[in-house]
Amino acid sequence: MNNITNKFKYVEDCLINFNDERFSLIQYKSELHGKLAYLLQDPELALMIHVAYAKNLVEVLTEENKKKFEDALVRVCFIFGSPKYPPYLGMKLALLEENFQFDSWVDENKSRYDQFMQEANQSLYASPRIKRHDEMAHIIITTTSAAGGNYAVAMGLKTLLEKSYKITVIDTEKFSEQVDPIMIATGTHTTDRIYAEVIQQENRMSDGFDIQMNMGRKIAQYISPTLGKVLKQQIEHLDVDFILSTRNGHQLDISLSPSLGIPGCIIHCDCEVGCYQNEFIGKIQSQLFKMWLPSDHSRVFNPVLARTGKSCNDFQDLVWSDFKGVLADAVRIPVEILENQIEFVGAPISNEIKKIKNPSQIAELRLKWSLSEEQEGVIISMGQNGVGHMKTIFEELLQTPLHVTPIKYYFICGTNELMKFYFEEQLKKSEAQESALKHCSVEGLMSRSEMNELMNISILIQGKPGGSQKEECLKVGLPIMIMFSHELWESGNQAELERVGYALSYDSKKSSADQTERHVIELKANKLPQISRLKWKKLIPAAIEQALSM
Repeated sequence: MNNITNKFKYVEDCLINFNDERFSLIQYKSELHGKLAYLLQDPELALMIHVAYAKNLVEVLTEENKKKFEDALVRVCFIFGSPKYPPYLGMKLALLEENFQFDSWVDENKSRYDQFMQEANQSLYASPRIKRHDEMAHIIITTTSAAGGNYAVAMGLKTLLEKSYKITVIDTEKFSEQVDPIMIATGTHTTDRIYAEVIQQENRMSDGFDIQMNMGRKIAQYISPTLGKVLKQQIEHLDVDFILSTRNGHQLDISLSPSLGIPGCIIHCDCEVGCYQNEFIGKIQSQLFKMWLPSDHSRVFNPVLARTGKSCNDFQDLVWSDFKGVLADAVRIPVEILENQIEFVGAPISNEIKKIKNPSQIAELRLKWSLSEEQEGVIISMGQNGVGHMKTIFEELLQTPLHVTPIKYYFICGTNELMKFYFEEQLKKSEAQESALKHCSVEGLMSRSEMNELMNISILIQGKPGGSQKEECLKVGLPIMIMFSHELWESGNQAELERVGYALSYDSKKSSADQTERHVIELKANKLPQISRLKWKKLIPAAIEQALSM
């Protein structure tokens, strides 16, 4: 952590960055203004909302109601900015969740509230174009290369859609490298890069979140966050018809459609609506923005139900036609509004991930990857960034005698070059030849095609249940031994893998080597069946056409 925090310092009312540039403390008009600026990363939008609130509502709110109103506004500020579709419903629901006496208060202050809504939802960006009937629609896909699964989904969507639409992929990490406050302060890390390196590669989740949230918020008091504004400026002059975001680890992309007046969606590959998006089920303007979800199983909505004191376990046997009423009641909206806000489209993956059934092709791939006929391949992979937990697995295997069952391990380190180097050096030692890692290959960042080859010749994968990895394993028919997961966004994926029988048991208190060998023996005797999934290649184009026709 010190290699990040020692790059800059605070002196009196200034932040001095790695390059000795000075940034004065930003004089926000209020604490609310500062919160809006930090979340929206769009200074003009934050100021517009704050001014509208201060001008029209502050004097008619009691201190108790003021806090409730501001808390609700902070939660749903991302859906502000649309003159055509001001977020009356979303704001009302947020206020009700704060136990704000909405109906009686609005009866007394309707004109002021309407004026606030009008002034807080003015257009700050160019109006969307009117597409001619003979033109190919232009779709923007927003993603981030800081997250491997996120980027893989974007590339899979691009391949699927580029025959029918003009596609532009925007990698937000490229813009973050220029405007992210943590990057400007340190010169080394963007906010998303903290996730990749500290949370994933170094396996220090608490430190990573502390840097992102606490340190990041303090830095933002000196260096204004502007990624939201920059993205909108980038998009507004591109003649865009639809915005498709794969960044389900952020709230920021939700604000693109209201501000720009361009319909869009955010697609979820995780089997629970993310901790950053579940807030908006029931609140978002469906004319502008939808949630695309991997399935209609009640598990997907568990975080939404949890906000209302309910659990998906109480409804896991209900089909969608019965469950949707329960969900609509939980978020206090009519079923029709709920159905307009969500689409079930499946979970896209790279087109290069597929089941290889040709025996001669499998034989060629086994030869290519030096996997003998008697050996079984076991992949250890935890995403593009190479989660640091892989080191624990490696070191245990290094201390484990050679398996009775011939197993070859493939450690996929991704972009984690330090871990790859460490593994390679350890394998050079003589004791490695007497260990379970006698037959072992260490790989760096692999193409999706190469990963597909390994998955098709291996018997199981040890890893974490990321949204993309979960779907890729189900596509290929490769069970996953879940060694580690990020509870905030991967618990739903683990539950889904368990539900369909593709999650292999793992007890962290017992030898992972022994458990791996046991699973290999069992899988050799009993192959798992292929699992049917929603046909995303058909459902996503249909959902886009429906959105474009509105």
